[in-house]
Amino acid sequence: MSPTNRSSPIAGSLGRILGPRLTRAGSLAVLAFLAVAVAYPAVAMVSRFGRDPVLISARSTLDIVWFTLFQASLSTALTVVLALPLAHVLATFRIPLRSTVMAAVLMPFVLPTVVVAVAVRGLLARFGLEVDGIDGSLLAILQAHIVFNVSVVVR
Repeated sequence: MSPTNRSSPIAGSLGRILGPRLTRAGSLAVLAFLAVAVAYPAVAMVSRFGRDPVLISARSTLDIVWFTLFQASLSTALTVVLALPLAHVLATFRIPLRSTVMAAVLMPFVLPTVVVAVAVRGLLARFGLEVDGIDGSLLAILQAHIVFNVSVVVR
């Protein structure tokens, strides 16, 4: 069997149960839904972006765009710097409790966001790392992004 002819066990089972026409129709229905729900709004936003030059050239808009780019770049860099050593250790060595460490790292994706935020703040306070006045600051945004994105890098 060539690599291009392989299919997942689930897709193969569905093909046998439903038949190729129903499977193809279902796939097309999913693609149509994604086109309407995801692609159309994105294209609509991008196509309307330049229609209001006053809004685009406003100082506040430019400040927001630059802050977003700066914050996203810093968040990405810090996440990679913090997560790569852990990913390397987990991938290279057979450590005890590896599955427990992976579960802890992946926990932010399983729990509700509010629960993760309260847990992180509680842990920081417990270890004396709580910073007063952090709410809404760049540090708070970076902290939140790192907590969630470390699991993406480690995984």
